[in-house]
Amino acid sequence: MVSYTRVRSEGLGIKNKGGLMQRSEPIIITVLSALICGISSHFIGNRVKYILPSNSIEIFETITIFTLLTLIMAILI
Repeated sequence: MVSYTRVRSEGLGIKNKGGLMQRSEPIIITVLSALICGISSHFIGNRVKYILPSNSIEIFETITIFTLLTLIMAILI
């Protein structure tokens, strides 16, 4: 959606230079985070969860890798 918004605004003559990422970086981060998540789940398993012993809140799963990198990407766009 960000790419589409930038293209439309540039087509209308509006300079849209906000954010630290261009059009290709979000795609690269998404692909890399999916690969890292898939590889880590292969080696450490899909069901590995690190749980705090005091209140049984899950603090890490293999999908957390994808989620954290997506959060960083959303902030940098």
